Amino acid sequence: MAVSHRKIEIPPGSIVALVGPLGAGKTTFVREWVRKRSARLAKQVVSPTFILHARYDLPEGPVHHFDWYRLNTAEDVLSLGWEELLAGPRAAIFVEWADKFPALMPGQRLEITFRHTSDPARRDIRMKRLAGGQGCPVPNAPVSEISRTEISPFRVGGGP
Repeated sequence: MAVSHRKIEIPPGSIVALVGPLGAGKTTFVREWVRKRSARLAKQVVSPTFILHARYDLPEGPVHHFDWYRLNTAEDVLSLGWEELLAGPRAAIFVEWADKFPALMPGQRLEITFRHTSDPARRDIRMKRLAGGQGCPVPNAPVSEISRTEISPFRVGGGP
């Protein structure tokens, strides 16, 4: 599956919450973001549903890809080294199913919500930057609505 979409700027060091139902394109989105930086490493990007956490070492720094779908408690997330990762050097962090444990997400982040559309080959994607959050000095409030856009087409069968 490949994604063709408008340019979406997510600089290295960003924390990105990926929210949406099964099969909505969260992993594909991460794979395409990595592919724009390293076609070789993009082949390694798979859903971390069963491994829970994957790391990809890009030239501009590490990328951490989490999937919280199978986790049941905040302690499960913390056992993956979540707090240490947030306190360490800046890395791009993508979290699928981030809405399961919103209190663990940093207040300053990009939130991307994926939705199916009536066309199975298209997705509706909404993005917003957030500032604040629990444990942060700024209340959890949207800073800006980045866009409401359809990223299309999701093509089955691969290809750039």
